Amino acid sequence: MLFFTAKANVGVSNEEHVHTISTIHPRFPGGEVAMRAFFAEHLRYPQEARDSNIQGQVLVSFIIDTAGAVSDVEVVRGVHPSLDKEAVRLVEMMPNWIPGKSRNRPVRVQFHMPVNFHSN
Repeated sequence: MLFFTAKANVGVSNEEHVHTISTIHPRFPGGEVAMRAFFAEHLRYPQEARDSNIQGQVLVSFIIDTAGAVSDVEVVRGVHPSLDKEAVRLVEMMPNWIPGKSRNRPVRVQFHMPVNFHSN
């Protein structure tokens, strides 16, 4: 589940402007199913957190740029340093997305995405 967020962009050029709403939203290549598969394959539950039964949802913010690359990844709401670090690592290694568009031009779009850690 992805969330768009509001961000003020006073004094920035159109190329630097981060959109919170776009005509065509950025998409992970292959869609939601492919994103879940990517997370299932690449997420590493930190052993320290697993041993201590630490679990929860890390909320990560990032930008999809005009080429579809992920940038400016940061934790908005963390759970534990080891889980926060893993969530950032996972988001940073995502492949390029299909960029969002506004008025038929690629634009930078900011997202918030939860990364869930639950022990089985």
